[in-house]
Amino acid sequence: MKSLILIPFIRDSFENYQKSACGITLDIGRQRINQKELLSLIDFVKEKKMIESFNEMRKGKIVNASEHRSAPEFDSGF
Repeated sequence: MKSLILIPFIRDSFENYQKSACGITLDIGRQRINQKELLSLIDFVKEKKMIESFNEMRKGKIVNASEHRSAPEFDSGF
């Protein structure tokens, strides 16, 4: 039988696992990743400019050229 290896919760290795804005709190404390993995994920998001792409998508710009249209879920004007 294989032994079960439990990865610690992010809250066990990272101080700032909650962020709040506009009355909404994001709590990633119960995710089973460590601080190094989280920081790598953040670096990846920055490298791929995902925040900028998301903002462009929200503005109705084409972010997936293969579809030749904006994202329909954001067409309502949010």
